[in-house]
Amino acid sequence: MKRNAIQCGLLIALAGSCCAAAADPVWIDVAMVDYRFSPDHLSLEHGVHYRLHLENRGKELHEFAAPMFFAAAKLPGPARSL
Repeated sequence: MKRNAIQCGLLIALAGSCCAAAADPVWIDVAMVDYRFSPDHLSLEHGVHYRLHLENRGKELHEFAAPMFFAAAKLPGPARSL
């Protein structure tokens, strides 16, 4: 449930910000600890670029799957750095 909330929030924010002018991204650090996310929800603003940093800090292997998020995300290519 919490993972779905994060995914939906990121999807909405990124889809809205994909056409905004390039700016320094706001870094968002998310720790994955034994099947939990910290923070467990995010508030994102339309038109703001974000850079999501996921780090596994738990003992178990952790995955982040968000097919709708990545399908809607505008990701820069290697020639454009964030």
